[in-house]
Amino acid sequence: MTHEFLVNFFIAGAPKCGSTSLFHALSRHPEITFGRAKEPHAFIGGLKLRGFTSMEAFHSRYDFEPILKVYGDASIMHLYSPDAARNIAKYNPNAKILIMLREPEDFIVSYHHEQVYNGIESDLTLSACWDLCDDRRNGRNVPAHCPDPRLLDYREVARFDVQVERFMQVFDKDQIRIGFLSDIRLRPDAFMERLLEFLNVAPVPDITLERLASAKTHKRRSLRNVIRLLSHPSVLSTWKKLRATLGLSGRLKLLHRLKKANTVSGEKAEISSHLRATIRNHYTDSWARLNELVQDIRLVP
Repeated sequence: MTHEFLVNFFIAGAPKCGSTSLFHALSRHPEITFGRAKEPHAFIGGLKLRGFTSMEAFHSRYDFEPILKVYGDASIMHLYSPDAARNIAKYNPNAKILIMLREPEDFIVSYHHEQVYNGIESDLTLSACWDLCDDRRNGRNVPAHCPDPRLLDYREVARFDVQVERFMQVFDKDQIRIGFLSDIRLRPDAFMERLLEFLNVAPVPDITLERLASAKTHKRRSLRNVIRLLSHPSVLSTWKKLRATLGLSGRLKLLHRLKKANTVSGEKAEISSHLRATIRNHYTDSWARLNELVQDIRLVP
């Protein structure tokens, strides 16, 4: 497989940091495509998430055409994965990497809300979940629908300095750019201009960033429970085996339709000032180190 037929741009994460808005904005650029899957998670390694298990399946989602210059992948959990940076570098050492971040206390609140919505987390408050991190590292009190306890380790998931450093160890600095959600909110035009320069594609004035990934919640609790049942790993595994036996293609479409029908915008739960300070203090050193690491590769200084 020659270099021009490799995916060459990765929005590696973090979740809840503006990647969905970027995905939709960049998808409108005539020289950029993300194929037919926003988050294929083909390079996730040992982190247990649903994704493509072969390069053939991964590439089948892309139409490689000479008119296109950028083939993107927006698998946001690549940043958290211990293996993804190395796997991506092995696949395409010339790839460009964009990493989106935000302040840990705001990130953790949004991340917890999303895990509850997705059924990976239970209905416990963030405060209770924060206190359960040690238990969950030892396999205790892990919700049945959670594929990997590391996804609910709120005391580790926002160690962005360690996560960014993994990419810096295998890619040159000129291949990596860092963006912050605050940059998008304060200077969206400058952000997009510099991102398109980084990707070496033509500026397109009518490409704008929109806030698309607002907090979500379920309309009906009863239907949410059905969705969680269908999302259980054992159900998905059975469906995968049945597809293989019957020669069917595609995922469980009923699950996707139910999720869409039962989703409405919802407010994230407020957390106490004490918990906010606890999270901020927990990540203080990590956040300071991160800012030192990325100061010369930030898209909008």
